[in-house]
Amino acid sequence: MLRGMFPALMTPFDADGAIIETALAALIEHNIDQGMHGFYAGGSTSEALLMAEPMRHRMLDFVAETIARRVPVIANVGCISTQETVALAKRAEAAGYDAVSFVPPYYYGFSLDEIRRHTLAVGEAVSVPVVLYNIPRASGVTLELDAILAMLEWDFVAGVKHTSHDLFMLERMKTAFPDKSVFVGHDEVLAGGLALGGDGGIGSTYTVLGPRILAVRDAIAAGDVAGALTHQRAINDVIKVMIGLQGLKVLLPDLGLEGGVCRAPFKTLTEAQATELRAVFRRHFGPALTPDRAANA
Repeated sequence: MLRGMFPALMTPFDADGAIIETALAALIEHNIDQGMHGFYAGGSTSEALLMAEPMRHRMLDFVAETIARRVPVIANVGCISTQETVALAKRAEAAGYDAVSFVPPYYYGFSLDEIRRHTLAVGEAVSVPVVLYNIPRASGVTLELDAILAMLEWDFVAGVKHTSHDLFMLERMKTAFPDKSVFVGHDEVLAGGLALGGDGGIGSTYTVLGPRILAVRDAIAAGDVAGALTHQRAINDVIKVMIGLQGLKVLLPDLGLEGGVCRAPFKTLTEAQATELRAVFRRHFGPALTPDRAANA
């Protein structure tokens, strides 16, 4: 069973839009060193949908090679077509990923039956498990609770990445399927999701906010709700002024890491936005906050 805290990996790009592989390797090592339990690669945070197919393939291959099975890794293989999703899932399996995940097919307003057929096709094409991905705000696809519960019945489905503020739905999924992995996908409600039974989280901010992310998990596990909320509030103060993936990359130098830039059409933060973000981050985390310091903060 997959559980724990899985950073959604960023991809550092240079000014020409190429992957900075040395920087990506450093991000991986940083997350392993800070005690993260696994990785979610190739998702929204990696800017995968802005990559051409060869680059996306290279990124997934490189991540698997670098991690070298030291911790579990989930590959996001979501594409709009079933054929492309199946092909990418097979590539991820061959590269050594422990599971695959994918957003429901989007844009065309596919029916629930079409989404189910899509999911079945991928699940039947590979031997690694599938982690469903519920992210209605970004995908435009709203899956009701009953629809997700029906798909969780399938043996090849290991769980779900629930990137929604609907924590009632998260609790209902975990209650119905205690042996399947339910991950909290919105970092700003991590404490609530874990308190309601989440097995862990998959989040964009874990690379930079890791000490307090792990402190939230540890506090909930210890029954210290007040302590968890203290760390969650610090996390949320930063998220409030983050301004997306660009903000995450602005903060990486404080950790001695290189984030490069986001691919177009993302634009960089203004100097005022970056200055405000760094000030809030440093107030709650300092330039190199360790887990021990986070626990005592």
